[in-house]
Amino acid sequence: MQVNDTVKWLNPLSAAEQTERFTVLELRGDRVLVEFICDMPIRPTSESIANLYRSMLAAEDAWIIEMSKVTTTRIGDFRYTKAASGLPGTPLRAAYDAFVARGNAWRAAAWPNQSNVAC
Repeated sequence: MQVNDTVKWLNPLSAAEQTERFTVLELRGDRVLVEFICDMPIRPTSESIANLYRSMLAAEDAWIIEMSKVTTTRIGDFRYTKAASGLPGTPLRAAYDAFVARGNAWRAAAWPNQSNVAC
């Protein structure tokens, strides 16, 4: 499977799923991000959601880099501590704030009807 391939359900659960087709937008190991192929006059927003997701991942990478500058603790453990958000005005805080903001933007776009989905 590659980006831009057209795919279908492996084991469709309904008659509708038997005819549905998707375009692969992004490979994610054993998973993929897809966009539903349809004839809607308004294009689905999955492409912008994918961009928001990639933006969140880039912000997370930047935050991880900043965390690694201030701790010798494993990042996987440190990120869940209060210290991982950094002090106001520090590069660590700026990276953390960017990660949270981009994550919230992605979740709001991906799940618009769920007000409780937040970082």
